[in-house]
Amino acid sequence: MEMLVTIVNLSRMESGILLYHFEISSKFMQLMDQFSNHANSFKSCPKNGGGMDGGAFCSRGKNGLNNFAQTFIINYDRICKRQAMETLAKENTAKKPVQRFMTEEEFLESCDEDVRTEFIDGRIIVHSPASIRHGDESLFVVWLVRLFVDKHDLGRVWSDNVQVRLRQGLRRVPDMLFVSKENTRVKITATEIHGAPDLVVEIVSPDSVDRDWRDKFHEYEKAKVKEYWIIDPGNQRLEIYGLSDKGKYEAQAKARGIVKSKVLPGFWLKSEWLWQDPLPNVIAVAKELKIKI
Repeated sequence: MEMLVTIVNLSRMESGILLYHFEISSKFMQLMDQFSNHANSFKSCPKNGGGMDGGAFCSRGKNGLNNFAQTFIINYDRICKRQAMETLAKENTAKKPVQRFMTEEEFLESCDEDVRTEFIDGRIIVHSPASIRHGDESLFVVWLVRLFVDKHDLGRVWSDNVQVRLRQGLRRVPDMLFVSKENTRVKITATEIHGAPDLVVEIVSPDSVDRDWRDKFHEYEKAKVKEYWIIDPGNQRLEIYGLSDKGKYEAQAKARGIVKSKVLPGFWLKSEWLWQDPLPNVIAVAKELKIKI
C-alpha cells in the first residue's frame, strides 16, 4: 500500500508540472476526483484507523483505490503523451508551414501525366501552366531543333512533357531535350527517360530563375548532360553551356549575338530571334539554318 500511495502522490506532484505545461483534459481531472473519493473511503475504514463503520464501505474504498491505481498510471501516461504531441504540433505549425514529403515510389503512384511535376529528394514541385509567350518560345526552339535533328538523323527530340530521371530521387521535366542515337547511357521507357540526355533546354519563367540558373545548372552538370541551354526572356539572355573535359560547364563563345551548339554541329541560334514579338516564322529561320523542308 505504501508503494501505491507513493506512486499516487508522485503522480499528483507530476500532475502539477503537467498542469503548468499542458492543458489537462477533463478526463484526467475526472480521474483525480475519483482518486480523492477512493482515498477518502479507504482512510475512513476502521481497519486503517478511520472513524467510520461498515466493512462494505471499507472494502469498496480499498478495492476502488487499487483499481484506480492500476488504471490511473495507464491513463496518466496516455494523456501526457497525447497532450505533449498536440502541444508540439501546435508549436511547430506556428513556427513554419507543414511541408509534405514523399518517397519516389509514392510520387510515381500519384503522378498524373496531365500535371507537370518534378521530384527532388522527397520534395514535389508542381508547375503552374506556362504563359502564352513561354509556350511560343518553347515550340519555336523545339520545331527548329526537331527539323535539324530529323534532317541529319541524329536522334530524338522531346518537348516539355517527358520526365527525366537523372538519378535516384531526382526527376526533372525540361522544356526540351535531345538524346542522340549514340547515347547508350540512357534508357527510354514508355513514360520516362532514365539517365542524362545529350542536350537539355530550359526557358526561364519569373518563378524559376533560381531553379533554372542555379539548381538545374548544377544538377545537369553533375549528371553529365553534355549541353545545357538557358533561354531567359526576362533578361533577354541566351547561354549555351558545354561540358568540359573536367566535367564542368563552360559557356560557349558568342559572335554577333550568335551562339553555336557542339552537341548539334552546324546548329546555331541568334539571340534576337528569341526576343522578337511575335517570334520569327519557323520556316524562314529553318531556311537560314539551311534546313530544307
